[in-house]
Amino acid sequence: MAAALSMPGYAANQPLERTMALTGAIYDEESVADSAVLTGSPNRYDIDVGRFMLVVPFGKAWGVEVSMAREVMSGASPWGTVADSAGKSALIMSGATIDDSRNEVGITLTRYLDDSSYAFSATRSDEDDYDSNGYSVSGSWDINDSMTTISAAVNYTSDTLTPTDAVIFNRIQRAEKDSRAITLGATQIINRSSTLQLTVGYTSVRGYLSDPYKLRDIRPDNRRDRFIVANYRKFYESFNAAMHFDYRYYEDSFGVHANTFQFDWHQNINASLRISPSIRFYRQNSADFFRLVDDFSSLNTISQSSDHRLGNFDALSPGLAIRYAVGDWALKASGMRYISEDRNRSTGHPAELEFTLYSMGIEWKF
Repeated sequence: MAAALSMPGYAANQPLERTMALTGAIYDEESVADSAVLTGSPNRYDIDVGRFMLVVPFGKAWGVEVSMAREVMSGASPWGTVADSAGKSALIMSGATIDDSRNEVGITLTRYLDDSSYAFSATRSDEDDYDSNGYSVSGSWDINDSMTTISAAVNYTSDTLTPTDAVIFNRIQRAEKDSRAITLGATQIINRSSTLQLTVGYTSVRGYLSDPYKLRDIRPDNRRDRFIVANYRKFYESFNAAMHFDYRYYEDSFGVHANTFQFDWHQNINASLRISPSIRFYRQNSADFFRLVDDFSSLNTISQSSDHRLGNFDALSPGLAIRYAVGDWALKASGMRYISEDRNRSTGHPAELEFTLYSMGIEWKF
């Protein structure tokens, strides 16, 4: 999904001015019910995020974007599940002493031509137990009198995992994985007020794909992902507002199939103020090897995972964003609530996720 969203919808023109943006965000997960925890802390993750972005044009047809981010996280995480006295799934949680931070830096260099653009990106992310390096090459070409834009992107990511408590808990001490992705898209201008974009993508991930912090998590060492995304945009002059509708279908070789629907309404109040409510619905079926209760008696060669993110669930995410712009300055604020629930409520996973996400940022063109 990230690869698709990073693709430009049009062969963009060189930016005429420099842009700098600062954003802060607070991510807060709801605690697990005490009754669902067999041992450990019910308090889940809190994450504070800071981001910086700078876009600078140079020369006659070039642009560079530099981005930096820092995340500071703390809380507890699900380690596994067992059956309680009633036969239902109960959580084994870590202690609430997990503290970690992540730093990320990225750079994108773009070449702009009359009817096309080409970009190269490199990203570096590191934390105490995880290092990642990613590279991307993309291009966009305007055709059909600039009514149609064709886009393509190729991505490569290499990750290294070194769990911090590997010796204490007999975890794997070092593991690696890499991913290769290709994304193709087409954007069509339908008329003066609406556009349609279709994007398809394929990703191959190989290496260590299990979660080393769980007590019993054994996944295949390769995964193939496929997705298709449709984005429809329409501006309503009578309302001075724009409607965005997005749909995504995703499937992978783990057996996961997912559908995502998102609706956004961008309402211009006046020349400076825009308010944007949104709603997102997500439905996923479980992976082939997902289990509500870990089986510690099975062989290590048999795939299994009780990770709730591989389960059978629905999720609803209402949100609201506000943008206020004056001259070269713009202030942005947003909030979003995420609520997920296993579709089999009587025997659902006790770690289903609920969180809130708030962000505020400022942008300056100079």
